[in-house]
Parts: sequence; structure tokens; C-alpha cells
Amino acid sequence: IARLSYDPFGLTRLPDSVTSAAPGFGQGDEIFSSPDGTFRILFVKSRGELAGYRECSDWLAAVKPAVARAVPAGVSVGFTGRPEFFAEISASMKHDIAVSVFGTAVIIAILFWLAHRRWKPMLWLLTLLALILVGTLALGGLLFGTINVLSMGFAAILLGLAVDYAVVHYQEALAHPDLTIPQVRRAIAPSIFWAAVTTIAAFVVLNFGGLPGLAQLGSLVAVGVALSACVMIFAFLPPLFPERMVAKQNPVSITPSLSRVNAAPNEKETVSTVSRVRSKIIFAVTTALILGCGVVLLTGLPKLDASAKALEPRDSQAYTAIEAIKQDLNQNRDPLWLVIAGRNETEVAHRLDAVVPALETAVSNQTLASFTLPAALWPRPENQIANRATASRLVAQRETFHTAAVTGGFSEDALGLTRSLLDSWQTAAAATNVFWPTNPLCSWIFDKLAVREATNFYAVGFLFPSTNGVDLAALRRFDA
Repeated sequence: IARLSYDPFGLTRLPDSVTSAAPGFGQGDEIFSSPDGTFRILFVKSRGELAGYRECSDWLAAVKPAVARAVPAGVSVGFTGRPEFFAEISASMKHDIAVSVFGTAVIIAILFWLAHRRWKPMLWLLTLLALILVGTLALGGLLFGTINVLSMGFAAILLGLAVDYAVVHYQEALAHPDLTIPQVRRAIAPSIFWAAVTTIAAFVVLNFGGLPGLAQLGSLVAVGVALSACVMIFAFLPPLFPERMVAKQNPVSITPSLSRVNAAPNEKETVSTVSRVRSKIIFAVTTALILGCGVVLLTGLPKLDASAKALEPRDSQAYTAIEAIKQDLNQNRDPLWLVIAGRNETEVAHRLDAVVPALETAVSNQTLASFTLPAALWPRPENQIANRATASRLVAQRETFHTAAVTGGFSEDALGLTRSLLDSWQTAAAATNVFWPTNPLCSWIFDKLAVREATNFYAVGFLFPSTNGVDLAALRRFDA
């Protein structure tokens, strides 16, 4: 009675093939609220496009106070979705990068000051480290075009590696005051070069992994290590020891080593005793570590967490809201995504029709518990072509519909839906391409199920396994 009051001609009656598929999209009518009604989801869409994390953060900053003012006391609110994830991850990354970079720089400054108690080399070291970071970013932008957020973690790693090259040079210069800076450079540069080569090789290997963020991080560290080795070899010592850039009149040939070969006999004996004690301590510590590692391994190998939780940020409100949705809406099982691609709507439609029998067989074999596929909603170009003439004839009878409804006792308000349907059919009949609905509700639905590009179309279906454990062998057979 309620439907016919606003649809006197029964235009909203759909074929059984469509109405039988419709309940599957609600997953038991729990897509918007929990069975007891105490947990509800409101889908909010921005008026403009949220291209980057700044736009997401600004939009959320405007939405959250409005929501807080509207929500009554005693009702808790959570936010999730792309804007919330973008805002959280970007804020977390910026905080982590800033803390790691500045924290590493402060630790370097403190340790250098405790070791040498000199301002000039410490400030010059920090200046060169900053220049190395800026130079690495510039080279990274030149090579990659865009630097992803994950790869920005290279900064703290690079600081820890670059400072080693500077400290080795500085310590060698202090240990051998009779050597000129070029002589110190010639003695130390080969070891710095090969140390940089091995480090670069270790980080370049990350490019063979499957994560683009880690691959770019490895490349940035490799570029930064090469740059820092060159900078520290050629630029660190000259401003600190300008008087030692030119050889003296009577140079003294000294092998650049920290050991004192021509030491006094008593001093040699003391050094030998200290060396023996140190060797015993090192041997004892190494033995204890080996035994400890053996005991740990005998109790069982460390567990490997292969889930995506390691990539989740800590104390994330977005993830907390997602978990609440899974728990309260009985969606604890994450579905498998079935993505069907095609060059046009017809190709995707044929593939959707072809996969339905296979999915029904998988459900009957208990490989799957259920599935959701947008086959009933996907536009069918051949049907639209056949229906254009019928739609045009119905649109032409607009006044006849109006007269019949009024004569039958219906009011003008009862014809609102009929007028909207006829307007939509008129637009579809006049279209030369495949017609896609543009009203807000249909746009929201298709945003969840379809992607349209210039040369490709994609439809997504959701496959729900019978249990949380997926039978990979069965899925491989199904894939064929």
C-alpha cells in the first residue's frame, strides 16, 4: 500500500532475477546498523575532491566539530575511511620523521660533545649532515619524481651512517697531528669507500622486494651514503684544520694507525696486560651471547607475524572504528575481493555472467559461504539499445499517465516518483553511449562496486569463505 501510494503504475516492480539478488547486498540488512540498533554507520562524502592528505586533514577538521555539536551526550562517535586514514597516517609519519631526525641529530651532538668537547667541529658536522639530507632529497626528487612518505624514514638511517665517516676522519686527524689533511684523507679514504660500497649494496637489495616504499627507502639511503662519503672525505676536515692543508718543511713519515709502535718497555707491558684482560672479557661476553642464543632457539623459533597489522599505526582511531564495525555488524570475516576487468561495459557484463555459475558451484561445494556480485546492477548495453524505443514511447505518454492517475483518485504528490522515472528514461533514451545513473544514491552504490576509466572498466565482487581459514588449494582450483 505504501509503495503504490507513490507508484500508481507499478514502475518500481522489478524482475525476480533482480529482487532475488538484492538481499545479498545488505548482508542480512546489517550494512548500516547492528541488529539491536545501538550501532549505526553514517556515510559522509565531501563536497569537493580530497586529493591529498592536507585536504583530508582540513576537511576532517571542519567535519568533526560539527559532528560533536550534533551528537547528544552519551553517544560515542568514531571516524574511519580514506580521509581519516590519510590524516592519521600523514600526521603520524610527519611526527615520526621529525622526532627521529631531530632526535638522532641531538644524540649525535651530545655524543660528539662528550667525546671531544669542541663546538666548532660539532656544529660543522651538524651543518654537513643537514646539507647531505637536503642533497639526498634533491637527488631523490630528480630520480623518482615523487618521494613517498614511507621512504622518508631514510633520514634517521642516513644520519647514523654519515656521522661515522666524519668521526673516523676527525679521530684520525687528532691522533696524527704531524700528518697533513691530504695525508689523512689518503690513509682513510679507501676504508671509507669500501664501507660505503658494502652499505650501498645492502640497501640497494631492497629494490628487489615487493614494497615500493621500502624499495625507494633503500635507494634514497644508497644515494645518501654515496653523497655523505664524498662530503665527509673532502669537506669535513679542511675548515677544521686549515693550517694542515699544506705539508710542513720537514715532514715526518708516520703510518696512520692508532697503535704506538715505538712505545717504552714499561708502557708496552701495560698495554699488553690491558689487551689480555680485554680479550678475556670479549671472549666471555661472546660465549655468553652464543649460549644465550642457543637456549632461545632450543625453546622454539621466533614467531613470524605475516599479517598486515605490522603496517598499522599505533592508537589509530580509524582502525578502532573498523574493528567496531566488524564486531557490531557481524562482519568479522574479511571477504576476498574478486576484481573483473574489461575494455568496455559489454565485456565486463559477459565475464560477470560467466563467473556466476562458478561461484554458485563454489557455494554448493562449501568452498565459499556466500558471495556478492554486481551482475544485476551492471549496465547491459544491448538491453539499453533494445529498451530505448520503449522508453521513448513511455515518455511520450507523460500526459496520459497524469490524466489516468488523477482520474483514478491519486494526488499530484503521488506522481512525483513517476515524473522522476520518466525524466530519467528520457535522458537515457537520448544518450548515445551506455547510460549510467547519476543520482546520489546510485552514484554512492556504483562507487563501491565499479571503476570507470578511459580504456578499462572494473567490477568488484566479494567472496566470503566458509571459515576464517581459507583453503588455498580449493581457491586455486576455483581460479582455473
